[in-house]
Formats: sequence, structure tokens, C-alpha cells
Amino acid sequence: MPVHASDVLWLLLALGMGVFLEWNDAQSLHILSSVSDAYALSLPANVSFEGTVSNIRFSRLSVVFEMENKGIITCYFRHPPETFFLFSGERILVRGKIEQTPQGR
Repeated sequence: MPVHASDVLWLLLALGMGVFLEWNDAQSLHILSSVSDAYALSLPANVSFEGTVSNIRFSRLSVVFEMENKGIITCYFRHPPETFFLFSGERILVRGKIEQTPQGR
């Protein structure tokens, strides 16, 4: 089956859009050094945050845990992989989105 020039152009366009979207996502990432830094952001905000894990609650469909770093932030992980392990007191780096919820940020 011959490859047409228009097929190659569509492929290049799709690849270029994927690269642009990944670059744009990386540009909008806020790296937080503490929980208090999160309150200054307009929501929703993509963040990277490091802290110590505490208060873990597992269910079949999600994991909810708190991270401490000069304050406490609650993290909600939808659809964790089956081999996901998390231990209280462990220091981890989380990349996610802070959104407004009925309970607050």
C-alpha cells in the first residue's frame, strides 16, 4: 500500500500537536516547596509537591492520603494500579492537579 504525502503531513501534524501539548503542560506545572504555596495559586493548577505520607485510606477504586510539608494537603488518587504500595511516614513526590471541591481546595 503506497504512502501518500498527505498521510505523512497528517502524521507530522499529529506528532507536532502531541509535542506542543506536552510542552504546554510542562510550562503550567507549579513546583511547590510547602502546602502554603498552594493557597496562592488560581485553580485548577497543575502542581508537583513533595511531602511525608500520613492518614492513608484505601478503597477498591481510589486511595486517599494526606501529605505533610509545612502544612497538610489531602491527595485523592483515582484508579491506582493493582501493584500500588504506599506507607505512612514515607516521603514521596506527587504530580497532580489542585481543584476546588465542596470541602475546599
